[in-house]
Amino acid sequence: MLHNHVNIMLLHMGFAAENPCAALVDGFNETLGALRRNGTVSRIVQEEYEEARRRIAAQAPPLPKEAE
Repeated sequence: MLHNHVNIMLLHMGFAAENPCAALVDGFNETLGALRRNGTVSRIVQEEYEEARRRIAAQAPPLPKEAE
């Protein structure tokens, strides 16, 4: 989960060719593609975005009242 972090920019992830984790790239890409196609990625990002908005709104000072 993202927990407190929402990244609206492109995200790049890579493994060095010598890294043993490089063998996981194809499986990672397959799983990520499936999560994007079934809407999971969009749902997680939307939920985290809404939570961030609630936290920000809760911390914001009240708006000044207009003079009557």
